[in-house]
Amino acid sequence: NDIYPLNLAVLGKHNAMNAAACSAIGLAAGLSWQQIIQGLQAFNGVAGRLQKQQIKTGWLLDDSYNANPESLKAGIEAVTSLPGEAILCIGAMAEVGETSDQAHQEIAEFAASKGAKNLFVYGEAAKQMPQYFGGNAKYFTSHMAMAEEVNKILQLAKEQQQQVNVLVKGSRSAAMEKVAQPILTLMKVK
Repeated sequence: NDIYPLNLAVLGKHNAMNAAACSAIGLAAGLSWQQIIQGLQAFNGVAGRLQKQQIKTGWLLDDSYNANPESLKAGIEAVTSLPGEAILCIGAMAEVGETSDQAHQEIAEFAASKGAKNLFVYGEAAKQMPQYFGGNAKYFTSHMAMAEEVNKILQLAKEQQQQVNVLVKGSRSAAMEKVAQPILTLMKVK
């Protein structure tokens, strides 16, 4: 049994499992390990799907394309596993039906259990999340207000040379790319 170490450009245990599955399929299809490794290392993910972009205080994980409870937990685990503090910018989950309140509560409690520093939420269905997170949580009625709050925290962290990472995630209807873009405009490493 040979071992082939590689670094993926995408984050999260779920992406490591996807890479393992792709490797098995590639081997079954007759590809060499060298071909498989090259393909995995070249994969940068899909726009809006846990895209890792360097910012002046660490990383911004843009996972704004969609959200459900499992993908939200995966994103939270990914950002809280990075060195430094984590800011979560979460848009309301759509299509979780009658369990919406419970699902949003569970995500807030999960985020607190993982040690996230801030929980910022947008969207009516997410409005109650801050009360289940504890301190440093806030509900926003505008994307720009949320982005401005995050940028203030990041500017201060930059001045104090602290590492702070940001996850931006929400269902399509929450349009959380409107939070990611102003953060990247100000804080992206050129």
